[in-house]
Amino acid sequence: VESHDVAKDGKLDILEIGCGPGNTTTLLLNRLRFCEKPLKSVNILSTDFSEKMLEIAAKRLREVPKESAIKVELKKMDACDLASLKTGTYDRLISNLCYMLLPGGFLLCSPPCVRLQSWLLLA
Repeated sequence: VESHDVAKDGKLDILEIGCGPGNTTTLLLNRLRFCEKPLKSVNILSTDFSEKMLEIAAKRLREVPKESAIKVELKKMDACDLASLKTGTYDRLISNLCYMLLPGGFLLCSPPCVRLQSWLLLA
């Protein structure tokens, strides 16, 4: 996230899937602290399925200075079950899922549609 990523109105909503121990969240907070544009409201929802990882992330994030406009919520959530989140809510989606792939593998990210569902049934 760079300063040009912050909306003109100074608002930004970010969803992080698989935050683990909070490495990317920490990096994100440090970048936002030095953002050239004034921040009015930045909401970060960092999710992970592991309670232990969320505990480590919470401890790490307590040590990171952040602007008062930045709010971080850690939530236990399976990346395969995001149905509880409202669609069309986030400006940015962050995930390190690509690191789980074997060389030559691919990560498919797409809105659900009938054509895609029938393609997946053939796979």
